[in-house]
Amino acid sequence: MILRSNRECAFLPWLCSLTIGLSSTLYAHTPPPLVLCFEDIPQKPWTHPDGSGLNLDLLRMVQRRLNEQLIFVPKPWKRCLQELKAGKIDGVIGGQDAPDRRTFAVFPTLPKGQIDSKYRLFGDRFYIYVARGSLVDWDGVQVSNLSKPVAIQSAYAIHHKLDRLGVHYIEAGKTAADGFRLMEAGVVDAVIAQGDEGTALLEREHRFKDQFIQLPNPFDTVAFYLFFSQATYNKSPTRIRSIWQEIEKVRESGEYKKMEAKAFEK
Repeated sequence: MILRSNRECAFLPWLCSLTIGLSSTLYAHTPPPLVLCFEDIPQKPWTHPDGSGLNLDLLRMVQRRLNEQLIFVPKPWKRCLQELKAGKIDGVIGGQDAPDRRTFAVFPTLPKGQIDSKYRLFGDRFYIYVARGSLVDWDGVQVSNLSKPVAIQSAYAIHHKLDRLGVHYIEAGKTAADGFRLMEAGVVDAVIAQGDEGTALLEREHRFKDQFIQLPNPFDTVAFYLFFSQATYNKSPTRIRSIWQEIEKVRESGEYKKMEAKAFEK
């Protein structure tokens, strides 16, 4: 019921009080929107700066099913992580689990703390790119014949695997193209890029295509998640767990699988 004038309140003060009380209760129990950051460069087919991509399509379906309020904000990847750590945003879209991130963020986990991969947004691979004729190789166990560092994108957690392998790396910048330019200049011996981005870059940029190739074996296969600040999770753990659970349901739904198949056809 909507009360249209003060005159109605004069005749029905009890009804006004009841309406105001109900409205206050409703607003008090409406959770604020969740602000979610995603990388502001294309990660085909998962996210694009204009708000398109499979990850955002999936989360919009989650939003609709749960009657949630999600706000998507594109920013440089490193800034997404910094703002999550500072509590300026609620969550980050499309990152891998890593020990340093666990110090300020919450991922979906099993009771003993292991990552629960069924709540992933998606899985993807990283590949190594080298100059044509280079002796640099990756046999699935070790990277061989490196005399210079490997280039990776800024704040990407793939550096943890490089650390374990004892491979020296440098953060080239925001994009895979930044790494290819360093390899072109002779600063690095290889570039590691996620998914289709490196291959697509070689197709788009003929100068790179003429100089560089992708090694056949994937360097790593990784699950990526929607993860939240500790403050946001601690404030509403049931809400956050519901979102993770719905991510799995949507990801496995026929509707989403059709969208995914269509995106990969492109």
